[in-house]
Amino acid sequence: MDIVIFTIKRFVEVIFLIVFWGAVSNGSNLDLKTLTSYFLISGGVAELIMINNLPVGDGIKGNVRTGQLSNDIIKPISIFLAQYAAKLGSRVLIPVTSIIMIIVGIILIGNITLFGYLYFFIALIIAMFLSYSFNLLLGCLYLITTSTYSGITSIINQSIKFFSGALVPIYFFPDGLRQIIEFLPFNFMIYAPTTALLEKSLNNVIVKNVCISLVWSLVLLVISIYLWKKSLKKYEAYGI
Repeated sequence: MDIVIFTIKRFVEVIFLIVFWGAVSNGSNLDLKTLTSYFLISGGVAELIMINNLPVGDGIKGNVRTGQLSNDIIKPISIFLAQYAAKLGSRVLIPVTSIIMIIVGIILIGNITLFGYLYFFIALIIAMFLSYSFNLLLGCLYLITTSTYSGITSIINQSIKFFSGALVPIYFFPDGLRQIIEFLPFNFMIYAPTTALLEKSLNNVIVKNVCISLVWSLVLLVISIYLWKKSLKKYEAYGI
């Protein structure tokens, strides 16, 4: 039943975004088919990489409140990886809906080259690493700033949705702002994988984007792992 509700919810959200931006872009070169394929694919990507509301990081909050984290610390396991695996297990049917959304979006685009599929796969893998880092950072935040956690996470979640292309296709932004957003890590989580399917062959822009996204992935992963270890030590000292 939950998967049915989730599927209906996701498609209603996609329909709303298509209708809204279809009205906003009326008179531009964008047609309804392009917008539909964009939001279907971007919505599917967002769920696949678990970036919507950062469920894994938020799950750490639940474990702290219930005291489960104190039990997990004494076990010979990677706490965050265990939480990540638990979320994957609880969302086992959601990827099915996400993949269906992506496939429908791909069908609407049509004429996608082998290179487009390859670039999409590479961009999706990088997006997963970025999502992993942001989920880990969110878990750190709860261990460090429990009193202001809700406000901070709300800012992070809304920033991700806004600047990743989940709510607003980045090509709608003014050129100056768009050029800035294209260098931010948010861009490489949803917008980059979604538009990767449109690419026909390797070019300098793609090489630059892959290099920037790899740098962001490495930097954020190192920072998130470091902060996670530090915050966990703090929790071990005061939280048990």
